[in-house]
Amino acid sequence: MPPRSPLPQRHGLEAAWVCTPERAQYPLWETMGAWLDERLSEFVDVAGFLAQGRFVYETGTAVAGRDPYRPYTFVWFHRDLAGETFVLRPIHLIYRDDRIVVIDKPAFLSTIPRGRHVVQSVVVRLRIPISDDPIYPIVQEIASDDFTRPLQLLANEVRFTDPIDGRLRQFASVRTPPLRSAVS
Repeated sequence: MPPRSPLPQRHGLEAAWVCTPERAQYPLWETMGAWLDERLSEFVDVAGFLAQGRFVYETGTAVAGRDPYRPYTFVWFHRDLAGETFVLRPIHLIYRDDRIVVIDKPAFLSTIPRGRHVVQSVVVRLRIPISDDPIYPIVQEIASDDFTRPLQLLANEVRFTDPIDGRLRQFASVRTPPLRSAVS
C-alpha cells in the first residue's frame, strides 16, 4: 500500500502512482527520468510531465529527469483525461447516512470510473461537491412503494462497525472471474 498521495484530488480522482523496484532484480537505470520513461512512456508524455513538474515524490517535490535512480520510491502524477460525453441528467440522492448512499442513477452514467468514462461516473461525480451545480446530487423523496425507478446502493466505506454486535466488518470480493474459453 502506498503512502498518502502528496497531490490533491483532481476532477474527483486520486493521483496515479508508481513505485520503483529494487535495483538488483531489474536492469540498471541511472536516473529517475530513465526509469519513468521506460515504465510510462506508452501511457503519458514522460518528457513533458518532467518538464512541467507533474511527477512528484512523497514529499511533494517535483521529480527531475536527472535525479539519481532510487529503489522503492513512490512517484505520483495526474493523468490527462480524454474528452467525455457529458451526462446532463442529475443524480438524485434518495438516502444517505454514515455507511451508505442510495441514489437514482441516470441512464448511460457509468457507476465506476473505467475506460472512456472517468469523470462522468457516479463515483467521481459524487466526490465533487459544487454548490448550486444542477448536476450535483439532488435530494429527492421517493415513496417506499415506488418500484418504477432503479436505485443504486453505494457504500461510503468498505468497513464499518456492525450496529448489532459492535464488531468491525470488512468486505472484499470473493468472486473469481470465469475463464474465457476459446470459441471454435
